[in-house]
Amino acid sequence: MKRLALLFGAAGAALFVFLLAKHGFVAVGKVALSAGWMLPVIVAAHLAPVLADTLSWQALFPPDRRPKLRQLLWLRWIREGVNHLLPTARVGGDIVRARIVSWRYAPMPIAAATVIADLTSGIFTQAAFTLIGLAALLALTGSGSGLLVPILGGVAIAFGLFTGFFLVQRYGLFRLIQMLVTKLARSRSWSLLVDSGEDLDDAIRAVYRRRGDLARSMAWTMASWVLGAWEVWLALRALGHPVTILEA
Repeated sequence: MKRLALLFGAAGAALFVFLLAKHGFVAVGKVALSAGWMLPVIVAAHLAPVLADTLSWQALFPPDRRPKLRQLLWLRWIREGVNHLLPTARVGGDIVRARIVSWRYAPMPIAAATVIADLTSGIFTQAAFTLIGLAALLALTGSGSGLLVPILGGVAIAFGLFTGFFLVQRYGLFRLIQMLVTKLARSRSWSLLVDSGEDLDDAIRAVYRRRGDLARSMAWTMASWVLGAWEVWLALRALGHPVTILEA
């Protein structure tokens, strides 16, 4: 495990150097120097939305199976690294965090259920945050009518996806999938998947039944989006482009 960590660390360092060289060491250096002492503050500020996002995920665990915040914060950071640096279509990190949780803190159905519920509620909160951004755009410019229809259309699609994905989860999506796989395979060895699918469906339903925890999770997710805007505001000010919070 240590050798693997060193290998990935070296690969990450090499990738970092490659990206610097691609964009030009001098150009990157000038941008970094223009931020001055604010640069480490900007980097540290990213912890705020990550922490809010971690609190959102933590709320979805059953109280008796809830990992500590520092444990989930580390996994949330791993998820972000995988999604941003590896060609996994921004879902590989969620698979990784669910897998590690199942190894260390909770059974696989609970681990997977919290990640799936986290992604589903994230669609809803992101759509709501998009509407807030659209309202801010219209308030600032008094125009943006050309953007109104496509943005509202995108939000409507997102809400439709959220509703559909939520309903099929409540209906028992994963048990249905595993039953289809079992019938197609016609093998008794695949029957274990049916039990696993039933357990996952039960775990997801249990998450959605705890409405107070679900509401708290979505509130923290929205806070994470808002803190991300604050991070943009801070970075722009440090780079000599001050904007208002509403503009950010």
